[in-house]
Amino acid sequence: MEDNVRRIMMGVALASTAVLAFSREARRMVGKMAFKSATRAMDAVDETRDFLGNARDRIR
Repeated sequence: MEDNVRRIMMGVALASTAVLAFSREARRMVGKMAFKSATRAMDAVDETRDFLGNARDRIR
């Protein structure tokens, strides 16, 4: 009986460790994707600002 309880506890510990490791990796991947999206958005803003600035200069 005690041996079974010990096995169950070890299984729970291993499972929780695996979940934590997976969630850490998932958070890292989501963070990278969010950073890339934010970088793309800022690049788009810069390109738009440059385009509008050039258009304004041409109008003058």
